[in-house]
Amino acid sequence: AKVDTLLVVYPQKLSAATRYAIDQFVLKKGRAMIFVDPYSEQQAAQTSQMGFINPSQPLSADMPRLLKSWGVEMVPDKFVADRKLAIEVDTTVDGRRQTEAYPAWISIGKRHHDDKNIITASLGAINMASAGALERVPGAGTKFTALLTSSRDAELMDTSRLRMLYNPASLLIGMKPAGKRYVLAADITGKVKTAFPDGLP
Repeated sequence: AKVDTLLVVYPQKLSAATRYAIDQFVLKKGRAMIFVDPYSEQQAAQTSQMGFINPSQPLSADMPRLLKSWGVEMVPDKFVADRKLAIEVDTTVDGRRQTEAYPAWISIGKRHHDDKNIITASLGAINMASAGALERVPGAGTKFTALLTSSRDAELMDTSRLRMLYNPASLLIGMKPAGKRYVLAADITGKVKTAFPDGLP
């Protein structure tokens, strides 16, 4: 009852009771920041450090049922690769160190912020790793406002390409940008419906 704003980061394997509690909080107070992820590089690194990589190990975090009831969804198993906003990283190729553009890691400057929204107006550059794409659910009753976007030189790629990636520059090979800006962060406002019309499961 004392919580004013809810912060949900990397919601993986949440119980039905927890998802129901989030649903009810949003219905009553409406203030929540939700961070979903199609591919957690930190979790992938921890898994590989343990000496094995389980291809069936889920490395994503999402709340599709809740998000859909709010009028938004994250494209599953895809990340935004952006050539224009790619961060340069140091790599070793054939024993030689060199700098390569890594389109899975992107730096989002002011040109790709919503500078009229109080949430993002005063932000500087934001770096994101293997970020997911958010989309408005057709027919949603809520308002979907893009806060952070990619450039038009971007493409949605399968997250499976990141599991066994040895050379960051290999993502650039054969890239086919879609010519559209993908939404990386969005502001959802308006009246939402419960994801649990029959009550707590």
